[in-house]
Amino acid sequence: MEWTEVTISSWEDYQRHVNDLNPKKWVFRGQSDLNWKLETSFFRAISSVRDIKASAKQRTHNRDGYEKEIINLFKSQYHLYLSYNPDNNADFIIELTKNSLDESSTERTLEWLSIMQHYGVPTRLLDWTFSPYIALFFALENATDNCCVYALNQERMQILDKSTFEDDYKKEIFENRKGEKSFLRPYEPKFKNERLVRQQGLFMVPSTNFETFDTILEQYGLSKDNCYKIIIPKDLRYSLFLMLKRLNITHETLFPGIEGFCRSLKLNLLETASNIKRLE
Repeated sequence: MEWTEVTISSWEDYQRHVNDLNPKKWVFRGQSDLNWKLETSFFRAISSVRDIKASAKQRTHNRDGYEKEIINLFKSQYHLYLSYNPDNNADFIIELTKNSLDESSTERTLEWLSIMQHYGVPTRLLDWTFSPYIALFFALENATDNCCVYALNQERMQILDKSTFEDDYKKEIFENRKGEKSFLRPYEPKFKNERLVRQQGLFMVPSTNFETFDTILEQYGLSKDNCYKIIIPKDLRYSLFLMLKRLNITHETLFPGIEGFCRSLKLNLLETASNIKRLE
């Protein structure tokens, strides 16, 4: 996948590159290391699976089986911690009756995966946001060197998918088999958690567990004006953080409750480090 790479030199330079990208068409993802691949947590986790009963080849072919197993395990014990359940919540079922039965099953699985993703379970979902500034925040948050923000025209991808697949191809996201043409589906959960709302988040969901996110993107053949990789030099990190703070994009606003406050202390330390009293 060849991204159009641009390196910014200032806050104004970043604004110039992102402000003309329609938020109804584009999605963004920040990464703390510009050399990291676009990979889902499940794809990374499955690469380290060591099943003593299966060979490496068998483990590869069992990826869908591993995914089903971890989903079923999560569903079997989820009720011990939280009450909302995508399989029997009345409001969710009413919402899904607007769709076909098969699609409802797909939507429920995606809803389960979104909950799992929220609590740190490896899934095939990859986090994106509609906001280029929130994506910038996440790129900067844990960066120690140059970082980046990916910008992707997801509307163009859906247009290409509709010309290739049937109109209802999205419901087949868990039926896509190895060797078949793959696709990426943007997905917003029907019932969002507070963090997802604050972060203007959505997911991009690969239709297969057998190819990396980057490999599937390559199949779209997107022109360079539909995919950007905006590189942020490390010496801009602090000044960009301050500009985001002026926009009220902080740990406290992006993460609800005490989690956001605790995360903010790291940045507060960065801001006040020069004023910390030393032992005399």
